[in-house]
Amino acid sequence: AAGEEKTEALIGRENARRIWDMTVEGLDLMQRLIAQHDIACDYVPGQMHVAVKPRQVTELRRWVERTREHLGYTSLRFVPQEELRSLIASERYLAGTFDARSGHLHPLNYTLGLAAAARRCGVRIFEDSRALDWENGDSLRVRTAAGSVRCRHLALCGNAWLGDTAPQLARRIMPVGTYIVATEPLGEARARALITNDAAVTDVNW
Repeated sequence: AAGEEKTEALIGRENARRIWDMTVEGLDLMQRLIAQHDIACDYVPGQMHVAVKPRQVTELRRWVERTREHLGYTSLRFVPQEELRSLIASERYLAGTFDARSGHLHPLNYTLGLAAAARRCGVRIFEDSRALDWENGDSLRVRTAAGSVRCRHLALCGNAWLGDTAPQLARRIMPVGTYIVATEPLGEARARALITNDAAVTDVNW
């Protein structure tokens, strides 16, 4: 949860640019997979960052300018307060940004759609088979309680919950708390009135 300037200060401009490019490629890949495999995950384009402090308004303006000038990313634009109030039914926010290339979706349905697509391509998925550990010798080997699997490639997808499965990564992964508020069903008319463009909305948190 850091802007590009902070990332550059930590790892250098070249590596920061590589990370940025990977995130954009990830967005494009996700949308291609949804279309290619007809995944019903309620994908909606559009993502907004909104400012609650004057300092954050300045930061958002600078972020838009920097992504255009240094990264060639033109999908992000600045949203002044007057326009923002026509999009979000709140007077709390002072300004924001809108990114047409990002969006939001139903994550479980997206994952299930990827799994179904993988199975159609011949992939076998074994649920409830916890990977206990792995080693990289002449070939990769993953050990489970019931046996082991040898493979050419291994993807560790446990995020901050890899634990003892990959102790060599433990110091490189930091758990980050994310909080979401859920309400009772509002009805489509009320929901549309609250966020008229149905974009995902995030407070500035850097």
